Amino acid sequence: MGTHDTAASRKLLWLMAASATALHLPLASAQFGYPSQLSLPESDFVWTWGNRRSGSRNMEDFSVFGSDSGFRCDLRGKLSAGGMGSVSKLEIRDFESELRGQMRFISAASNKMNELEAQGALEWATLQCEKPKREE
Repeated sequence: MGTHDTAASRKLLWLMAASATALHLPLASAQFGYPSQLSLPESDFVWTWGNRRSGSRNMEDFSVFGSDSGFRCDLRGKLSAGGMGSVSKLEIRDFESELRGQMRFISAASNKMNELEAQGALEWATLQCEKPKREE
């Protein structure tokens, strides 16, 4: 298998993972309770994957806003150059759109980032969620 075949295989794996529902692969992490059960904090939180301090700090490949369980969330991240091969902007927009459409945004985003990290396809990602304060 040549280098081109390997890059194409990695890209195909990423595309298959991006097109499947993000709720099927709950991996253990300090951010979670038991498998398949997401344990959300009571107030604002930030979860991270990979190494945010690596190379291109302010250049993210994807950015998705979503809401879930009373939280407003912002997911941003960068794909690993060596792990993904070439992914088009259209493929990334499809990935963002799929996550944006999930009813359980936090769970879907967390599972997808765990999946991409396990595949070596994620350089870094940050999920920042805020719970708006009730006006009294």
